[in-house]
Amino acid sequence: MTMGNQLGLVLAGFAPLIAGVLLAPGVTGWIPVAIFATVCMLIAAVSVFYSRETYKTPIEELGAPYLEGTDRRRDLLAEQQLEMQPRNPPIAAK
Repeated sequence: MTMGNQLGLVLAGFAPLIAGVLLAPGVTGWIPVAIFATVCMLIAAVSVFYSRETYKTPIEELGAPYLEGTDRRRDLLAEQQLEMQPRNPPIAAK
């Protein structure tokens, strides 16, 4: 969620530049800018609609699904590394 917020802020920083490029001369020159703003608003509304509510979730539990996934991946990687090791170590020469 934080990454989305940061990317959104970067894109919002370029919004005036994009609006300036889209602005056309004449009486109806504002319409492309309005369409751009509407599309940005719709993207934001859809992401808010599909995001998870964290109002009553304790801070300790916010990263729990991610941390469980990383624990699982770390365990699988350790198992794979154990499987790749030779079972009978070579005998050292005297």
